[in-house]
Amino acid sequence: FIMKSLRISCQLFLYHIRIEETVMTLLDVEKPKVMVYGIYNSGKSTMINALMRQEVAEMADRPMTDRISEFDHGDYILVDSPGIDAPIQHEEVTDQFLNKCHIILFVISSKGGFEAKYNYEKMAELINRDTPFIIVLNDRGVQIKNEWSPAEKERRRAKYEQELKLIQYKIIDNLKRVTGNKNITDKYEVYVLNAKKALRGIQQNKEKLYESSHIQALDQRIVQLVHDGSALDVFRQPLMNLRICLDEVEKDIAGKMQESDSGNFAEKIEILRKKQENLKDEMRILTKQAVNSRVEEVALLYASNDAEATEQIQFDIVQDVEDKYRAKLREVLTYIQRSFGELEDVGYMADDMSDSFTADLKTMDYSSRNMGHKEMVYEEPDPCMPEKKNFLDGIFEMFKSQKKREQEKQERLERYAELLNERNQNLVNEKLRIRQEARKAASTDLYQVQNQLIAELDREINEKFSEIVGRVQEYECENQELLQEGRRQLEELTAIRKRLEALEHEIM
Repeated sequence: FIMKSLRISCQLFLYHIRIEETVMTLLDVEKPKVMVYGIYNSGKSTMINALMRQEVAEMADRPMTDRISEFDHGDYILVDSPGIDAPIQHEEVTDQFLNKCHIILFVISSKGGFEAKYNYEKMAELINRDTPFIIVLNDRGVQIKNEWSPAEKERRRAKYEQELKLIQYKIIDNLKRVTGNKNITDKYEVYVLNAKKALRGIQQNKEKLYESSHIQALDQRIVQLVHDGSALDVFRQPLMNLRICLDEVEKDIAGKMQESDSGNFAEKIEILRKKQENLKDEMRILTKQAVNSRVEEVALLYASNDAEATEQIQFDIVQDVEDKYRAKLREVLTYIQRSFGELEDVGYMADDMSDSFTADLKTMDYSSRNMGHKEMVYEEPDPCMPEKKNFLDGIFEMFKSQKKREQEKQERLERYAELLNERNQNLVNEKLRIRQEARKAASTDLYQVQNQLIAELDREINEKFSEIVGRVQEYECENQELLQEGRRQLEELTAIRKRLEALEHEIM
């Protein structure tokens, strides 16, 4: 709709043919694709329906997908695949389509069915494609009976949370075993959500139920990965071409408004516009670099329960970006002073631009990101203490041979050693799991900081340059009728630019 509006507006300036050739034809491209892979009966179709907020994929207790199906989510295309346990000819179709996808979701169920070695070999194969890989652990929920006491309900929930963690530990262990890579956890992410609860919230129009399913976090992460990756690069060139057309249109308007061409301001304005866009592009790159360089540092703070210190990192990022902005801005100010020195008020405006810029970012609550390690509750026998027995058991014990008693003691010790080893391994895996969660949270939070900073910089640059360009465009225009018509056209052009900037923000 926006591009259609742009095309209609530009027809007023007789540039519609060029827009068609250099912009519209290049926009005939596919959206980024997100492949939904999964194991039979893992809730793959339910999750797709929950993400789509409507039932588009058929759900059943038997394999239903025997072909590739695509669903337009808006920001991306969800691709439903036959699954990992489909017939070989269907799997081949999936494998061929993977080359066209930008993100892979691998869905497993908390109810099991994912322990087969082949599943992990397939996961490892997909992870090694270096395509963003997300394991979606579909939480099937825990039964809580109304007649239970609050304490019993809380115990059951806590036990179930531990069961979900144990599943994640198994994933870590199995992937490390299959790949032989101790750092495999750095190459994938895990999202725990309840797809059935999300879909029920949609069907019953209960937004809180939908939110409590945690599916929104997955949706937001997919959008972030799509925007951060190269999936949207195909849109950059047509938008750049459109920007060039708008600059030339503005040059024509300014030329008509200036009855005297002694200053040749129209061409200088065109150059100034290019410098404006170059400054915005450079600041976007520098902002992303400043933010991405601090992700691991913030993740470490989250994992070590020191999330409050992230506020200082955010301040440092903002300060770093502001310093780089002022340095880049000085280069542009030199051009303005040199090119429009005869316009005294433009000189004052340029001096204004050099004033300190302070980004007004929305305050974030980092304290909630503390991910303190909660030790698993283990129920294990003490090898040094005999189990309680009734009277008859005690009598029977007296008649057992010494050898039998020693054998049982040895078995208890071995069992204790196994449990202790399992506990120690779980502690290691818990640290890895927390590191995964911390990195995911840090990426999400700093992505918001990045977007706020870029939006503030764009707003600042656009406002300052528009003031200067507007003053230069009206210079030496004594014909009021010509002046008013030029102003009207420039206002329309400014509206188009704002739409273009909104589109650019979507793919920055």
